[in-house]
Amino acid sequence: MNIKLIKQNTLSILKTYVPNLLIYLSETEIESFIDKSLDFTNGKEVAKMNGNFLVSFFLLVREHKENKSSVIRNEFEYMNYLLGKFNEVNPNSRAFKNFLIAVIYDFRQNGFLHALGEISACLTLLDYDCKFSTYEKKITNGKSIDFEFIKKDGNPILFDVVTINFDSSKYENPKGLQSLVCKRISDKFNNKTDSLEESDKENIYIFPIFSGLTIDIIKENKMFLNNIDSDVCPSKFNCFEAHIFANLDSQYFNLFTTNEIIELDKKKAKNVRAKKRY
Repeated sequence: MNIKLIKQNTLSILKTYVPNLLIYLSETEIESFIDKSLDFTNGKEVAKMNGNFLVSFFLLVREHKENKSSVIRNEFEYMNYLLGKFNEVNPNSRAFKNFLIAVIYDFRQNGFLHALGEISACLTLLDYDCKFSTYEKKITNGKSIDFEFIKKDGNPILFDVVTINFDSSKYENPKGLQSLVCKRISDKFNNKTDSLEESDKENIYIFPIFSGLTIDIIKENKMFLNNIDSDVCPSKFNCFEAHIFANLDSQYFNLFTTNEIIELDKKKAKNVRAKKRY
């Protein structure tokens, strides 16, 4: 990887694939990101570290240069859409900018898909007519919750995003998937709400996001995925509807509900049948 070339072309590459990032970060701040990232990597390409923004950026540079795949470019273009949409609904949010800076400068841990999921979850809350308030909200038990939004009635709603990266090759049956998901979500909820009064727990939610699920797994578990936010799990917790990352036909990347993915698959199958007839 030509580090000098990366440094020279960083701004133009980001402007090409995620220009809406400049709504929140100045060119100087972006240049600072690449300087700090190159210092962190000692001028060497990185390939792991949980697929964070830095790793994904290096992969974007490679895709841009080789033009053999569009997987990472699709993800950055989706990020661009999310940032533009968020600014339309909740413009000039200093708190949201602080969140983005935290994502970009987390060179060690934060997964890029998880960050995209967090932004998508924030947009969902805006659709519920809530207002973005705080990133990493401290609560009375000393823990922090990913986000605090303020509802129309003035009361807060806090939520943590849980990203479940599923290896479809290890899938055996619905019971196994359901057990895994219920445990992951209940463990997160119980950890965050430990020692809180029941009244304080009422405003804290988990926002579950999946990646790696095939269409067949989604169809087989449709009822469960659609009802995680009800009483399908033995453990009790507050939870939003499940959302699933999908890269449909390798053409566009997005976060969908279970029903949206199934309906899109039906339309795809219908179009294929129609083409065969003609």
